Amino acid sequence: MTSVRIAKIRVENFRALKDVCVELDEKVTVFVGENNTGKTSLIEALTIAFDHRVAAKDDLHVGAEGATASRCVIDVRIEPTEAEFSDAATDLFAQAIQVKETPPFVTLRYVGEPSGADTRLSGRRRFVQGWADTAAEATNLKELQSPVYRSDMREALLVSVLDARRDVVEQLRQRGSFLNALVAELSLKPELRTEVEEALSRLGQGVLDGSPVLGDLRKELESVSQSLSRTSSGVSIAPLPTSADDLGRALDILVQAPGGSPLSVHRQGMGTRSLTALVVFRAFVAARLRRSPTPLMALSVFEEPEAHLHPQAQRGVLEILGGVQGQKILSTHSPYVASVAEPWTYRTFTRDCANVRVRAFARTRGGKDAFDAGALADIRRFCLERNGEIFFARTVILVEGDTEGAVLPVFADAHWKGRCDSLGVSIVRVDGAGKAGYLARVLEDLGIAWFCLLDGDTGWDSGVRGLSNALGRPMDEKSREIVRLKVGTDGVDLEEYLLRSGYEAAFAPALKALDGPSAIDDYRSRLNGQKLKRGGIRDYETAGWEKRLLLDYARAEKGRLGRLLANEVLRLNGEGGLGLLPPAVQDLFARVDAALLPRQGP
Repeated sequence: MTSVRIAKIRVENFRALKDVCVELDEKVTVFVGENNTGKTSLIEALTIAFDHRVAAKDDLHVGAEGATASRCVIDVRIEPTEAEFSDAATDLFAQAIQVKETPPFVTLRYVGEPSGADTRLSGRRRFVQGWADTAAEATNLKELQSPVYRSDMREALLVSVLDARRDVVEQLRQRGSFLNALVAELSLKPELRTEVEEALSRLGQGVLDGSPVLGDLRKELESVSQSLSRTSSGVSIAPLPTSADDLGRALDILVQAPGGSPLSVHRQGMGTRSLTALVVFRAFVAARLRRSPTPLMALSVFEEPEAHLHPQAQRGVLEILGGVQGQKILSTHSPYVASVAEPWTYRTFTRDCANVRVRAFARTRGGKDAFDAGALADIRRFCLERNGEIFFARTVILVEGDTEGAVLPVFADAHWKGRCDSLGVSIVRVDGAGKAGYLARVLEDLGIAWFCLLDGDTGWDSGVRGLSNALGRPMDEKSREIVRLKVGTDGVDLEEYLLRSGYEAAFAPALKALDGPSAIDDYRSRLNGQKLKRGGIRDYETAGWEKRLLLDYARAEKGRLGRLLANEVLRLNGEGGLGLLPPAVQDLFARVDAALLPRQGP
């Protein structure tokens, strides 16, 4: 059982990270973000801080002007998993413990600087007094002369990284792999070791004596022995391992599908090989903790654990990783993996031109829970279960209903010419503006720009009030993030907005494509004079009945009609008379474009 954990890591002038401080969750922290935003840099910094990797000159940060930093600094804040440090941790860290703080902590610092022509950085590790989240404040922290970072500390503070290139077949071949490290010492009892090695010797001799091929090879090797008579006393063949410990290096892994025969992992696909590597890594961490004389901490890092796996297997990865002891970091590009984590475990990495920022979900505000149980349930439902991709987005558009959820993606595809996904724009449907507020809070915490297309009809006031309450600030139709659907001074829903904004000609073709050439006539004859759900009686006879019928029909079939209606609108636009897109949609997309601009730097 581990007794300490990493609470924070601050990285200064290391690779893409100019000055970044990241707080880690007690159990699982999920790194998300685009490529080249510093996720791997932070992981590498952790391994260097604990002396599991040597830093090189190429690791120094290069600024926008091309200047290379003179040194890099990595600070790690270590805290107890309980209220106080254990006796073993107190003995290990001694004077480095900040006893006046709650909780107490230790700060380990690595400083790397160039040294002559050596391509590696000259590094030193010291404990320092205090903690700071920024480089400006950290310069004032005093280095402690004792204790020094020793080998027993390195053995007690275990950091293991399984990168995205994992392949259990490669681990079987490579002597320095996790698998070979795991089975290098089989820990056999002395009497069993003797029995196994005697059996290996007998079997090996039997193979040698019974194989004419090996017999011929042995004769040929005798000439080598004669040529090397002065430097060698003989050359022989060992068809099987002669030492029990060498059996681990001859290990194979067999996988059996239901109803099939066991097959070597060498003959399996990359998905099976990758998943097996995860399981082997889990066993490696457990064995390493057992073998360490004083295991105080275990941090395991998994880069892209979803690699080579289908979506259902990606969701199941966390179940495998959940069995890994100690703290865990998952660096992922998969919404399926991300969707099974809690929202407060996310750390989003974003790059604004040359600067990398890392943001986190605010679980508490002012010492209180930021969200009640109902709000958290909505966040899990809309963010995680349905729309895990938003955590990888640059900008998110929140919409209220079925029509918007179907129409907006078609319009977005036309506006951005099929590049909506590559630009990082996600469109998320929620159940009303009040629900949108909870998502907006999460997105703001994570530094993801958001905009909301809202109906301007009877639900507008309550919806915006709910949005304001969720965000903790007043919102209205003048807010940068909100586009309200209006025709003149009338607030309307999307169906009425399109009908009254010059797109009436798109409705009939869309409805006929949906339900057949006679759909509109059938709807009129069947429902004229019937009650409306909104109140009133349907009137499809007096002046203006055509528009009333189209609007009622469209509202009734909004879930089915949306994409057809959007495509008809685009067809009308293509014929030239109404502009590129409806004005409110143009306004919305223009705001999204403005939000994307700062992220399009070098």
